Amino acid sequence: MGVSTYPTTYYEYALGVCGQVILSFVAPLVFSHLVYGVSLARPDLVQKYLGTWTQHPSVVRVFLHAYTLLSYATYVVSWVMLSCLVLLAVGFGHVHWAAGTVLISTMLIMALWYKVIDFDRSKKYGSMLDHLVSGRSTYSLIEMGTMMTETKKGKTHINHPILDEDKGGDEDEGEDNKDEGEVDERGDDIEHAPSADSISSPDSHHQQDDMRTRLLNILQSYLDTAPTSLRSRMRLFVVSLVAFIVVSFVACYISVGLCVEVQPTSYSTAFTRYFQPSYCPNGEICHFYFTVPDDLSTSLIASFHSSTKPTKPTLGRWLKTYSLFSGLCLFGTSSHKELLVKQDIDQLRLAYGGLANASYIRVTGIEEEERYVSSCDLSPLAANTTYYVVGMFFDQQGEPVFSSDELKVRTAPANRTSSYSFVTGGDMSMDEANMMLMQEAAKTEPLFAMVGGDIAYDNAFPQCYRRWDRWFVRWRDYLTTPLGYSVPMLLAIGNHEAGGFMVQPQDILYYSAYFPHALGSGTVDVLERKTYHRHNIGRSVTILSLDSWVVTPMADQVDFIRSNLQDATSNGVPFTLAIYHASLYPSVPSWEHLIVTDGRLYWEPLFSSLGLTAAFENHYHVYKRTFPIRNGHLVGDGDGDGVVYLGDGAWGIQGTDIPIVKDSWWIDKIEPVPFIYKVTVNDDNQGNISNDRKLYVEAIGLDGPVFDTWTKYRP
Repeated sequence: MGVSTYPTTYYEYALGVCGQVILSFVAPLVFSHLVYGVSLARPDLVQKYLGTWTQHPSVVRVFLHAYTLLSYATYVVSWVMLSCLVLLAVGFGHVHWAAGTVLISTMLIMALWYKVIDFDRSKKYGSMLDHLVSGRSTYSLIEMGTMMTETKKGKTHINHPILDEDKGGDEDEGEDNKDEGEVDERGDDIEHAPSADSISSPDSHHQQDDMRTRLLNILQSYLDTAPTSLRSRMRLFVVSLVAFIVVSFVACYISVGLCVEVQPTSYSTAFTRYFQPSYCPNGEICHFYFTVPDDLSTSLIASFHSSTKPTKPTLGRWLKTYSLFSGLCLFGTSSHKELLVKQDIDQLRLAYGGLANASYIRVTGIEEEERYVSSCDLSPLAANTTYYVVGMFFDQQGEPVFSSDELKVRTAPANRTSSYSFVTGGDMSMDEANMMLMQEAAKTEPLFAMVGGDIAYDNAFPQCYRRWDRWFVRWRDYLTTPLGYSVPMLLAIGNHEAGGFMVQPQDILYYSAYFPHALGSGTVDVLERKTYHRHNIGRSVTILSLDSWVVTPMADQVDFIRSNLQDATSNGVPFTLAIYHASLYPSVPSWEHLIVTDGRLYWEPLFSSLGLTAAFENHYHVYKRTFPIRNGHLVGDGDGDGVVYLGDGAWGIQGTDIPIVKDSWWIDKIEPVPFIYKVTVNDDNQGNISNDRKLYVEAIGLDGPVFDTWTKYRP
């Protein structure tokens, strides 16, 4: 589960840009005009509440500067936030959205500098740019909401219904003071501002005059501090704009190819990855591993990566290898690791004896380097047998390139006289707890490992391909057993492989390409590979790996579940298991209600009626074991067998921040701890003792303690 961090969708990004535009322009505009409108409507309130403190020049000056800084800060913060959106857009590859945001940011920075350099207000208030950019926000408050600036005779003139009272002593009354009832050129009455007598008593006249003088001096001093040289202001503006463009370009260049990983959270860009060594150098094989196919007792799938494109061999090479394919897997029941040093394909082929052709695909999501995945179907194999495998491909010069390691792997027993074990879990993460649980899993010498989704936490970011590289290295280093066996993988898809639930096949960038689970998958288009599949572990266990609507709706898997469970029953398979990501019976209050509802509607009736032994669930990062459940109810006497749901995926994830549901009717045991399951299959019925055929499940925590067990017997 975890806190998902997915590539920003177009509509989310558009809403973010709109929000910043509103913050940048609309908020200051509404605020300033609100104050301006109130002060015009009620100048008496201005005089009443501001008359006292406006007689203190220091207070007014501090207020003016504080408001000016706040006004500028609004623009700067908005520009920074818009710039962050630009970086995200570029990082996620939305170049057209980034271009639009850069345009908005440029307009915003120009508006900011317009406010900074144009203190003298040489333009009239009627200027549309001034009106939209500043909303008269600065002068609305400077003039206490009622002053307007305009150019008159080359000087700044301040009109105010209070401060202009009795100004006729300073200017010609015939021009500045109209008699009551005077009309304009059209004959309309001219409405006058309220007189001083209407808002103050005659005794306060001298006090108002003193206040007016002080205020005018402060304002004039404030305006005189503005730059006066148009050339210097233009030079400053051009330099600032060029610096803004350069910084934006550099920042965008550095942020291209943004990768956001979680569990734990980390970030990288194409720029930072350029200085890191590649996990898959040219001319080498990297990430050599196995996946579990249809029947583990008779076959295996070996896969390896390369950054060099495999090429079909030349005629001379074909005569020696009898292969028309670009790659090969050599395998046998004895080790010939010492021969890898010589890299002699003829000698190696004769020594191992087994040869499987490799088919390759190119991974399209990786743009910074090329990546090819070659897969070999190792079949037919003998059951319960150890094999040694090497991989190779032909480079563009026709020379063979071999894997640096010889892998040791074993097949499952086909009969019912042998026991074996495997491990399972989900939600792996890449922290220390995951590494410790991998080591504990390796100590059990498992035949294979099941992972129920949320494997590398790449979140379907195409730029996060190196998260998978690190995960493959960790699997090799920590999940090789003490006896030297590689552990094949049996996987189910999780939301962090696809970037969410209910996505399209093309949204899965790496999971389907990296993990073939059926023979012949190497020649199948990645988009055509199914996200649900069946696996037989000999004749004792059948496992259904299902898709909990990450891609495939749960209803679309009903026929698959029914036919395979019926087939297992008819063939006498004693234990049938299912593994998937999102839980039907979660350990926390689930927000995937539709998945829970559909799972109980479509899957659970089949699980109950067709005798599923247990279901391994994941996604919620909590240890959970339910009571046996049949058709949505606890199993009572005479109800037959029920299904036990085991979960909920914490192979390294350190618990959950969501309250667990200890009191839910289906919970038998629950603990918010990291864990894995060890499952032991003992299908020995030779002594005619019914309890000999059993499935024994152990929950293993950090450092190896077993803190819970569950056993299922079959007659």
